[in-house]
Amino acid sequence: MALRPMVVKTAFYLPNQQGFGKGRHGALAHLDYMGDPTRHAKADEELLMGSAAIHAKYMVERPGISGYFGPDPRVLPDIDAVQEHLQRHTGPIWRVFVSVTEHDALTLGGALMTREGWEAASRAQLPTMFQKLALDPRNVEWVASVHKKAGHPHLHLLFWERHPHRVKGVWSSREVRSIRQGWVSECYGPERERLGHEKSTLRAAIIAQAKALEPGFLTPSQTVEWQRRMVDLAAHMPGTGRAMLKFLPPSTKAEALETATWLLARIPAFGPLRQRYGEIAAEMAQHYSDDPGAHDKARANADQDLTERLAQIVVKEAVRLDQATTWTTVKALVPTDDPATRKALREFQRMSASDRKTAIAALATQLRGEGPKKLQKPLEKQLAKASDFVAWADQYATNQALRRISGSFHGLLAKAEVEASRAAYLSAKERWQKDKAEYELAAAQGLSLAR
Repeated sequence: MALRPMVVKTAFYLPNQQGFGKGRHGALAHLDYMGDPTRHAKADEELLMGSAAIHAKYMVERPGISGYFGPDPRVLPDIDAVQEHLQRHTGPIWRVFVSVTEHDALTLGGALMTREGWEAASRAQLPTMFQKLALDPRNVEWVASVHKKAGHPHLHLLFWERHPHRVKGVWSSREVRSIRQGWVSECYGPERERLGHEKSTLRAAIIAQAKALEPGFLTPSQTVEWQRRMVDLAAHMPGTGRAMLKFLPPSTKAEALETATWLLARIPAFGPLRQRYGEIAAEMAQHYSDDPGAHDKARANADQDLTERLAQIVVKEAVRLDQATTWTTVKALVPTDDPATRKALREFQRMSASDRKTAIAALATQLRGEGPKKLQKPLEKQLAKASDFVAWADQYATNQALRRISGSFHGLLAKAEVEASRAAYLSAKERWQKDKAEYELAAAQGLSLAR
């Protein structure tokens, strides 16, 4: 089951704000809230909308509270000193609430069910979070507490600048987004790493199968269509510059993408891999949002990513195909370097016999120009031979492309399988080391672990 979206809420108190739950009073109320045992029946989200000092006291005195912690892992925060400092503070006091479901905390190994787990995540994430808020981590004081509430363990955090530089308390949408991304990456890291590895393995398998494309993957009619598409694309290659999809003219790039889309739709083996690739992207998007639209967008982006990667293979093969046609041989038959003539020679092979004869005659007349009419028939024969050669060269090159990418299939797919096996091995090794450490600890304490 996919992890639920992580809840990350942000707020702030400004020193000159007036009213319940605002200004310095709000910050102190938030601190008290962390330890008020009389408020435990209320939802945490409801309490967050009220007094902030009450929030702080509630954090340490209600059932399931693990106490305050701060920047120094060796020393617990002096809450009296913190309250005294906040009463005099002249800058914004920032507030963050981070929550996961109990099911997700257990799925991730249980660390987020403990104070130690949240404290480790906080110490890893907060310096980066402060920097994204344009705050100097060396100038920031903070205090936090963990609630092990049934259903959704969560973290409460207050922080402020020792010497205020940022006087506005506004959170920009970019800051809120980057803070959410940071906490998701930190707390959901193992699961996102697993999904990311699976996604990479799937992508490698799809690309490998694309490079392994053999005539047997396609029906005879689809093979003819593949060759036609490749020949057309080869004819539209610029001939200069790098063979990169992003550098192609818009029309040629669109043609390459359309050919890649055609391949993805017609090779049955791509179907399940392609679907799972999109599901993983949607699952990773769910870590941030429950919005189905966001999940659909993630699927679409993943599919576009696959299409572009496959289109890059198509482009390289089209360039190779264009280079495989020996134009020096063609030039020996038809003395011209005109790109339009080369394109016409390719088009002849798709015409009916009568249309081909008429088109060859028209091209011979054009090339002859003011020359004597006795050159017309020999020139027509040369154009017919050149067209036949180009057709043979194109067919040979496309078949070679299929064989070449087939030869690389086993190596690339084996590499993807090795990467997946290595990930599974490392995961098993990590579990074994954890079990061993628990056993040794129990043995040292004179206990026995039930196996």
